[in-house]
This record gives sequence, structure tokens and C-alpha cells, in this order.
Amino acid sequence: MKVAMKTRAESLDNLGSAKKVAVIVCKRCFHEFEKDAADDLDIALETLANAGVEAVVSMEADFLCNSRVAARMLEGGVSEGFDAVVTLCGAGAQVVAGLSGKTPVILLGNARPERGFEGISLGVKRCMACGKCLLNLTGGICPVADCAKSLSNGPCGGAKDGKCEANAEKDCAWIRIYKRLKEQGRLDALKGDVQDRDFSRPLFAEVKKIEDKALERRETGFAGGLYPLENKDGHSDLAIETLPDPQIAVVPMAQHVGAPCESRVAVGDAVSIGQEIGGSTGYVSSAIHAPISGKVVAVEKRPHPTIPGDVLSVVIENDGKSSLHESCAPRREPDSMTPEEIIDVIRRSGIVGMGGAMFPTDVKLKPPRPVDLLILNGCECAPHLTADDRLMVEKSAEIVGGAKFLAKALGVGKVIIAIENNKSLALERMKEAAGDAAEVISVTTKYPQGAERMLIKRLTGRDVPRGGLPFEVGAVVNNVGTALAVYEAVVLGMPLISRVITVSGMDIPKPGNYRVKIGTRIRDVLNAVGAANPDAMLSGRTVRMGGGMMGVIQTNADAPIIKGASGLIVLETSDIAPDDARKCIRCGRCVEACPMGLEPHRLWRHVKDENWEMVEQLGCNDCFDCGCCEYICSSKLPLVAMFKRGKAALRRKKDAGNPVKA
Repeated sequence: MKVAMKTRAESLDNLGSAKKVAVIVCKRCFHEFEKDAADDLDIALETLANAGVEAVVSMEADFLCNSRVAARMLEGGVSEGFDAVVTLCGAGAQVVAGLSGKTPVILLGNARPERGFEGISLGVKRCMACGKCLLNLTGGICPVADCAKSLSNGPCGGAKDGKCEANAEKDCAWIRIYKRLKEQGRLDALKGDVQDRDFSRPLFAEVKKIEDKALERRETGFAGGLYPLENKDGHSDLAIETLPDPQIAVVPMAQHVGAPCESRVAVGDAVSIGQEIGGSTGYVSSAIHAPISGKVVAVEKRPHPTIPGDVLSVVIENDGKSSLHESCAPRREPDSMTPEEIIDVIRRSGIVGMGGAMFPTDVKLKPPRPVDLLILNGCECAPHLTADDRLMVEKSAEIVGGAKFLAKALGVGKVIIAIENNKSLALERMKEAAGDAAEVISVTTKYPQGAERMLIKRLTGRDVPRGGLPFEVGAVVNNVGTALAVYEAVVLGMPLISRVITVSGMDIPKPGNYRVKIGTRIRDVLNAVGAANPDAMLSGRTVRMGGGMMGVIQTNADAPIIKGASGLIVLETSDIAPDDARKCIRCGRCVEACPMGLEPHRLWRHVKDENWEMVEQLGCNDCFDCGCCEYICSSKLPLVAMFKRGKAALRRKKDAGNPVKA
């Protein structure tokens, strides 16, 4: 159907006596599939110039209808000193009108005849794509979208105390319109006939219902995020199995955030299970222990699963004796240990964050300011992973025991254990085990809910500041696997030498959850679950260590399992590989999906241009590589790799004593 759009002459009439304007055009809705930058700004400026109107300031904005983006862009107000602000987008005009104070906002309709101005967004402001737009007459408040009755010819007279009679929670749009026009001295705009809504195009009620539902899900718990396919069926209900000890263990001296370890052993030395073989004097570091007994056959650089290049590693040949080191013995009275003693055991046991971050747990237990809350993260929101789920089902009492030691070390009385609602059996078992020791909360399944910032926001409403850490809002977050490792260290005297991982995905004959010794090579894990040719699998499929979203792609089957490895996931390689030569089409999906409120499309451009000042200003360091932007990217751009490059560049500049200007 043909849609009746406003002509340029009609729009220009609304400028009245305005001679100096600020022009803002948006590059989103009608540019999604265009290869080149649009020329809307040039056309708008030409249109205004021909009408004798001077555009003092002109700006191009991405996603003007996104209130967070627009508010940051318009901070300080672009409207001062102008007779009017001119935009080309209906939803964007509503957002700008709410930020422009007394300066009127005029929608310059039909600047390009083949396009409209009716952007539809998952933001607060709505455009119903009517065709005939009233925003210029109503002060930038849309009566169709904002009025509960969608009245386009004035108020019904049924408002009470400023609220609509049809929806008592909704402000009367026409009262708001009157107040804004009065404030701007433009009540004359309402005189004369008002054009009825053009019903030659279909109503968007059904589209709006879908949008409202999508927005509700998008805002559940925290802003942004995704609902990717979970792919947990088939192994979430399989009990944990223990893989045989490897014949060769390759144990990297870097399995944690902070200073890497130095080898405490030499070639030819005999070692026992649990013996310390790597240590460091650095405050932020973590000890490394022998996962098997045998002889050290090499201390050399070997492939690492997450660090580019080779890393110093201790290679142990299994002697088949499973000899346990004398230091590995149960403690008689662990409950009587002081907080300092608990932290010391955790430090000497080499325990790090088991959710993937690998931050030394003993350091996390000594925050520089008091905290009042310990959160145990049992969300396991990443696709494919079910290891934590099974741990909570099978080791619930031990996990709660570890949580008690963590809470004692921190000096907090409140413990929350958060579990996503797709893990019903784990919720049941953990509630039984927790009793009065912790509050077990079921949270709506959503990715990346397991990230510290997101989980704290979801559970407490507290916002960790940009560049800040959880302790700044009084909380410490640990993974349930970390709590289990703490229990095993404090009670059983066992350092961190093994962990449970999920092995699943394409061509895995025996998917499941397996306890694996640290240092077991990827090829040995894949062979143990029935994969005949691990090298061919790594070259023909996409194999990630970790979850299906944030897991690091593996290319060498000789790289080992490390402390932070939560899974080995084999995925089908996409026919459309990520390519940084493609162009961003400015669809805005990454902005809507980013849980940190960043603008990935802009970060992408500035990292490519090596504009490090803008990269830091746009908050690149706040990116935690969740992959939401890349997952949803229409152009299949390798966004996460680009942002890692940006963060590495900022670190190098800081380390060189040449910090980027803020």
C-alpha cells in the first residue's frame, strides 16, 4: 500500500520564523542494507539552505531512538542558542524533544522521497509509523504512541489528576503536550485543523506486542543480553565421570590472573600428586601443583589454550603409582580455623576462579574495604555447559561447606546462591543442603547473567561502577566450583589439581561431564570420550575451551586443560566466517544487546582506526568479552577479537607510562 508521507513543504512550514537551527540525523533504520554511508545530512542541509534557514550545528547520530545513546550524545544540550532542533526520525524526535528544554524540535519529513522518518526501536519512545506525523504540532510528544486511546485530534476530557481514564498508570499525553507547548510558547501550533491519522498503511499493534515482549525479556534482571540456544539437553542429566589420569601431563606455569609462576622442579625430579611444582612471590598469583605422580621429563615452553604462543610448562610422565604428597591430608578441626588460616590454605592450594576468570581466590577474599555479601554463582548461563549444574546436584553439601569457609574468611553473614531456573534439580538439592546457611535464589535464565556485574545487579540492584570491582558495592562473587575447591582444600587438604568440565557438541560420541586432571592434553580428553582424530576435529570444527559464547577457540590438540577450563565444546564451523573487511551496517543490534551499555559499532570503528583516546572514552576496558555483540552482529564482524586488541593496546600504553587521555 502507498503511504501518505509529509512533504518537505509541510515540514518546513513548521519551522515558522526559525532562522538558526541544529540538525541531527540518524543513520539507523533505513540504512541497514546499504553499502555506503547515507547522505541524509547533506540533503537536509540543502533543503534548509534553500528555505533560507541556517544550520549552525549539524550532527550525525547512531541510534538516536536509543535513549541511553542519545542522552550521552546530547549531554550538555545541543539546543542552546538555536531557534529549533531539526531531526529526521519520528522516534528520535521524541527522545530529543525530551532533552531539548524549551527549544522546539521539528521533524523534517520526507527529506528523501523514497524514505520515511518512522524508526521503530526497542527503546522507551515509540513511533507507530502512521505516515502523517503530528510531532511538529505536539511538541515532540506522539499522541498516537503515548496516548492510551491513540487520540490524534486532541484530548478526550476524561483525564483525572493528569492520568488517563483508560489507564490510571499512564500520564495523559495531551496534558503533557499542552504543558510542553506552553513552556515553549507555541500554543498556537494547536490552532486549526489537525490531520487525522492516515490509515492507508496497516496498524502496527501486533508488531508493538512483539516489541514489548522482546523489550521485557531484554530488560529482565539487567539491560541487554541474549537468549541463545542452550544446547544442554543430552548431558545435563548425566552423572560426573572421572577420566583416567593422563600418561603425560603438561602443566602451564600461567593458569591465573597475575604474575606467572616459576618452576619449583627440574628435569629428572620425581613428583607426587599434590606437590607444589610452581610458585611466585607476586601478590597476585597462584601456586601450581602436580596432578599426577611421576618424573619431570621437561621444563620448557609448550602450547597454551588461552595465551598466544608457548608458555613455560612442567611436563610430567605418569609412573602409574598415584603417589600422594605428604602435604595432602585431611584436617582434624577445619571448622575451628581462623579467617587468616582459611585464606592461607586457599593461597597455598592454588585456588582461582573456576568460572573462567581465574583470579586468585585468596586475593579476592582480602578486599580493600568491608563487604556485606557473598554471592555464589551457580547460573552457568553459557550454552552447552552443564558441569556446574552437575556439581550442584552431586556435591551440594560440599559446595555449601565451601561457601561457609568463604563467608568466614570474608567476615560476612549473608550468602546468596544464585541458580538459573533451567536447573530445577540443582535448585532442589542446593536448597536442601543450604538450610539456614545461605539463601538460594532462582533467577530467570539469560545470558550473560553469570557475569559478576550482571549477577550483582540482578540480585541486589547495586550497580558496579564503570572501571570498578564488586567489592566497591559491598559484594564478592565466587563460582560454585570455586566453593567446592575451597572445601576440598580446607577439609580434605587437596590443592586444585583437577576440575569438572563439560565435553559436548558435534562429533562427540560420549558427551558428558567429566572430572579431568589439570594438564591433561585436549587430544587425550577427546580420545577418552570417543573422538578418533582430535587433530582433524580441531581443523574441521570450531573447538572452544569454555562455553559456546566466550570459550577460546583451540587450534592445537596438545594444549592442556587448565584451572579455568569449564568445557570443551565442538561446534560446526559457520559457512560465513567473521571478517573484519566487511562493513558495519549500523543495524543497532549490538547496542541493544550489550549488557554493559557500550556502543560496540563505534568501538569497532575506533579500534580499527587506532584512535585509542576514543577507544578508552567509549569504555572498551569495561567489555568482558561476553560475545553478545558478535553473536547478534548482522555483518558477522569479529568484534570480540577487535575489542581484545583495543584493551591490549590500552594496557601497553598504561604500562609504558603513556596513559591515553580521558
